[in-house]
Amino acid sequence: MGKFKKKKKLIAGLALSTVFIGSFSAYAAKDGAFGSNLVGLQPNGSVQTADNHLLTPAGKQIEFPGNPISIAVNPNGKTAVALDGGGYGGEGLNIVDLTSGKLIGTNVSLSLDNTWGLAYSPDGNTLYATGSKGGIGKIVTLVGTQEAGHISSVFFAG
Repeated sequence: MGKFKKKKKLIAGLALSTVFIGSFSAYAAKDGAFGSNLVGLQPNGSVQTADNHLLTPAGKQIEFPGNPISIAVNPNGKTAVALDGGGYGGEGLNIVDLTSGKLIGTNVSLSLDNTWGLAYSPDGNTLYATGSKGGIGKIVTLVGTQEAGHISSVFFAG
C-alpha cells in the first residue's frame, strides 16, 4: 500500500507542476499594448524593444553585435563608426561602409573598460574615442585611411 501512495503523490506533484508551468507560460504569452510581438525584428521591418516600444526606422537597418552608444560619420560620407558600450555580444568599434550598407569591421578593440564618445577630425583621417581604463579617463586616437575605413595605428592619451 505504501508504494501506491508514493506513486499517487508523484502523479499529483507532476500534475500540479504542469498546471503552474502552463499558467506562467500563458502569462508570458499574454498580449501587450502592441499585440503579441516578440522582442526584436518584426516581419514588417519594425523592431520591438524590451520595454514595449515599437520602432519603425527610416532607411536601411544594419545589424551588428553590441549596444551602440555613439556614432560618428566620416566627413567623406563613406563610412560610419559605432562605439559599443559593451555587453550584448559587442565590444569596441563597428565600422559600416555607407555606400554598400555592409559591416566592414566588427568589435575593433579599444582596450578600454568604459567607452563614452566618438568624433572624427575635420579631414576624416583621425577618429577620436573617449573612455576610461582602471578609473582613468582616456582619449584613444585612431589613425586610418578614409576610403577603406581601416585603422592603421592606435594611440592612447591620458
